[in-house]
Amino acid sequence: MILSRFSFGPGIKRLNHDPANYKTIVLVGPVWMGSLIAPLRDFLKKYKNSINRLFFVCCCGSSDVKKEDKFGHAHVFEKVRELTGSRIVHCEAFPIGLVLSEEEQENSEMIMNTRLSNDNFSGEIQERFDKLVPKILNIESVS
Repeated sequence: MILSRFSFGPGIKRLNHDPANYKTIVLVGPVWMGSLIAPLRDFLKKYKNSINRLFFVCCCGSSDVKKEDKFGHAHVFEKVRELTGSRIVHCEAFPIGLVLSEEEQENSEMIMNTRLSNDNFSGEIQERFDKLVPKILNIESVS
């Protein structure tokens, strides 16, 4: 996490498949304290010229209401757009709070200790996922 906060990364392993061979890349990862984590940032820097179209998806502790706050996911989306330019098609956040009750969503410790799983992936977060999949599939059928 410290490496990510200071925009330093150890690099990433060479990929077995060239991103240029795919119409669309869906990059998925966490947001840590409002930062684009080093492995994702390093991937984007290394392969941005090979990516045709990118969907960036994250799971995060920030809510949609707090996405612009210091640790909000909007800052990560800005960084992804900055790194990829016109290659980014869509950014989507899956806030952990969506699997918690309204009361639990106000408890930062509860948010930090909650992990997405098959058992809790339902309700609003499932609906958000169900809306994202057709967006990805529709962009594939356009070309």
